[in-house]
Amino acid sequence: METTERKQPETLIAAVDALGLKYEARFVPFNQSRNAKKATKPSDYSLNWKITLSKNGRQHLVTDYMQGIAHIPGYSQNTRFTSDAWEALKYACESGKTIRRPGSVIPQVKAIPVPALHDVMYSLAMDAGAIDHADFESWASDYGYDVDSREAEKIYKQCLQIALTLRAMIGEDGLNALRDASQDY
Repeated sequence: METTERKQPETLIAAVDALGLKYEARFVPFNQSRNAKKATKPSDYSLNWKITLSKNGRQHLVTDYMQGIAHIPGYSQNTRFTSDAWEALKYACESGKTIRRPGSVIPQVKAIPVPALHDVMYSLAMDAGAIDHADFESWASDYGYDVDSREAEKIYKQCLQIALTLRAMIGEDGLNALRDASQDY
């Protein structure tokens, strides 16, 4: 049986480091994010960031980045969502901070760490796959979208714009190296 070996994060980290990018991440409260909606269950929530990438002192790309609730420190899939846990989840997604009361009356508040640059670049590299498709219909059929969906076409155009911006920022070789390092990550 043939197996595909998963690339180690070090491969992607090294590829991203070689690009010479500067990176900033600013937390965006859930209610101000593009994901804002009437959230009724934990999986509706997310941590949201505004990412800025620069190279050679020039800002090139500003984009939204979303992380699921498993990125909240202390979160466990086994979490029982009591009213306290539910409030802690909403607090984290709105403030970018966790709050814990480990046997003390005084709560401990800690900022949620910003996403790692290599994780952000992995997501952007995956989005940049739109550049490999001749048109929206080809992309939609490969990614399971309805070719008649205007919302899907909007996503395709956003992905294509990310690909073109990345290519302009890091060059064709840089984009190819990033995408290669992102395979099987």
